[in-house]
Amino acid sequence: MNDSENKASELLDEARVAALSKGSSTAAMPYAEKAISLGLPKEKELEARGMLASGFREIAGNSGLSPDQMEVSTEFSRAIEEFEKAANLDREGSFNHYSDPLQRASLRYMDFMCLMRAGRIRETEGRQAAISFLQDKVAAYDYLP
Repeated sequence: MNDSENKASELLDEARVAALSKGSSTAAMPYAEKAISLGLPKEKELEARGMLASGFREIAGNSGLSPDQMEVSTEFSRAIEEFEKAANLDREGSFNHYSDPLQRASLRYMDFMCLMRAGRIRETEGRQAAISFLQDKVAAYDYLP
């Protein structure tokens, strides 16, 4: 590991501690973002992106916004993006992260968010666009057993 990767790994450790000590993924977000920017090994980046996805989901879910407002929020969109990035890393690296039952359970939030987004798409763009959106999201996880 080079110095940058060492510092990134230390920041990921700090992210874990922050999340555990504060009982919230949002506390881990600044550390996870910095660790990613410094360059983590792919398996650790997957973990950091999962932290970001959870943190953005928490922010959106606890925002007090109506479901319609929440669904169009930046944090809601970032949560979906980070879940997708984590899944791509898992697939490309054959890490089997989301094959673990505990990690697989975290994807239920992705399901909820995609269903909310698909509902808006159905209302604004039509049924076929919503179906296409959901098919695209399901395909991102088709590598899982």
